[in-house]
Amino acid sequence: MDTKNLLVKTAYLDELKPLQKTYKIGDEGDEVIKIKEWLMLWQLDENYISTLIDVKTHKKFNENTQKIVKEVQAFLDLPQSGEVDLATWTALTTPMSKAFDLTAFNHITVRERMVYFATKHLQYRSSELLTDNMGPWVRAYMDGHEGTLDYWCEGFACAILDQTFSSFDVPFTKYYANTWACETMREHAKETNLLVSNEQLQTKEYTPQAGDMVLYISDKDSKAHHTEIVYEVLDGQQGNFLTIGGNTNFAGSRNGVGVFLVDRNFLDKNVEIVKMIEQI
Repeated sequence: MDTKNLLVKTAYLDELKPLQKTYKIGDEGDEVIKIKEWLMLWQLDENYISTLIDVKTHKKFNENTQKIVKEVQAFLDLPQSGEVDLATWTALTTPMSKAFDLTAFNHITVRERMVYFATKHLQYRSSELLTDNMGPWVRAYMDGHEGTLDYWCEGFACAILDQTFSSFDVPFTKYYANTWACETMREHAKETNLLVSNEQLQTKEYTPQAGDMVLYISDKDSKAHHTEIVYEVLDGQQGNFLTIGGNTNFAGSRNGVGVFLVDRNFLDKNVEIVKMIEQI
């Protein structure tokens, strides 16, 4: 069975779609914008190119675009033609194609696969462009949507759920909500008895495990506004653990710039847990 057919969140395929032609100086259009976005991601991730490409102002493939294409081609050990052909486009988008690959290798359990797939997105540096909540990775998680208010932490978590359960030939929506809203995930988990309250964490009735999802509850409205995936519990008594989250940063922001490994504490008063099921 082709597990891709079971995926609920397939917007990433639009980001990987082959270009209609080879692009060069003088060309313009929406696909030129997509090329520029990927060039910017490579620039931001590798931090080695002096002139940052301009994505927003126009859709034209100009001399500066050609210059940056050549620089990235050199970095990727491709012929420095300055044109974006199939080989260059495939290389530019390889981080996403590898991050969304469903091969699970020897990661057997549901929890192991949750951590494995989340780690792949961390490894391939999933991140926004310089504009808040914009770019190919955001659209991949948010079903094609992007924008200032499109906070994508829950979209990221659902994408990891989708990969995990699809790798078992099961849709994740059988057990979890498909949503962009952390509070919706929280309400659904409560209805299905998968939600662990802060009190249960404080009394050690439940200790988080790798593959669980973490919800962060706001003091302002008592609702969940951010989510991450448990990577590793470091100290079950003191509450120290590591998480992988989308739309965050090194400081653990709820509106950061990418996928990060964050040092957290599950005994903090605003933490709840959505348990990962043990067997499918």
